Amino acid sequence: MKTAGKVPAEKSAKKSAKKSAAAKTPARAAAGPHVAQAVQFVRRRRIVTTGKVTLERVYGVTDLTAGTQYPSTGREGHPPAVVVFNPGTRTGPQALKNRMNTVMELTRLVWSGSYHGAGGGYGAEEGDGYYDYADAIPLLFTTLDRLQTSGPRTAVWWRCGHGQWESLPDALANPDDHDAWYARDEQRRHQLEETEQRRHQEWAVERERWAQEPDPEPEPVPEVAPCERRGRPITGPFGYDLEFAPPEDGRHCPECRTDISQRYPTLRQGVFGRRRRSK
Repeated sequence: MKTAGKVPAEKSAKKSAKKSAAAKTPARAAAGPHVAQAVQFVRRRRIVTTGKVTLERVYGVTDLTAGTQYPSTGREGHPPAVVVFNPGTRTGPQALKNRMNTVMELTRLVWSGSYHGAGGGYGAEEGDGYYDYADAIPLLFTTLDRLQTSGPRTAVWWRCGHGQWESLPDALANPDDHDAWYARDEQRRHQLEETEQRRHQEWAVERERWAQEPDPEPEPVPEVAPCERRGRPITGPFGYDLEFAPPEDGRHCPECRTDISQRYPTLRQGVFGRRRRSK
């Protein structure tokens, strides 16, 4: 039976030195001598109904430096990814379409942007919004026979979400992003300003037309019949207190109505009451 002996001090020191050196070795040096930097993509998504937040991390290494990795193009999102299909002679058009749809559905969370409802604005009847592609990776499809026949500068690129074959600049563009919404909103603003300007012009023309029309003649004051007894106006002279006068009967002035009301009634008036005479 073998017994475990003591490890010499020199071997123990060498092992500890190797462990410390391995711990201090950078990750890019461990990946390979030509690796310039490591890349990490973090995608954060929140489910609206449940509020659950998920994080998806994708790591990669490259021999390109930060300055030459991906020059700025002015577009939102990460660098595009291209999938070149080689259907050959055995795969028909429908089978190729099914493959493209399958890849498209499996990667929808990667290439689709997040929608933001920004409202119509400036009197728009329907709501409007835009897609944010800041955290999206454009996914482009093409086929080997299309590249060989037409070349990469023609409409041989199918970007997921566009729904048609396009040239490379059109495929990389985002026609429904914030800039497109801002352009639509500016167009609505100009239309609203033009409408308001036309309305003010119409009002100015209408006011000018009203100013040129002559003033209408005042309606004649209807003549009031004078009192039958004294010939005075039945509404009473100016300054006469009408508070204690009987109501107007259309035939007498206030003084006459007061005088008539204060007379002693006759026998017939006492029995049957005073009879109002017709006007």
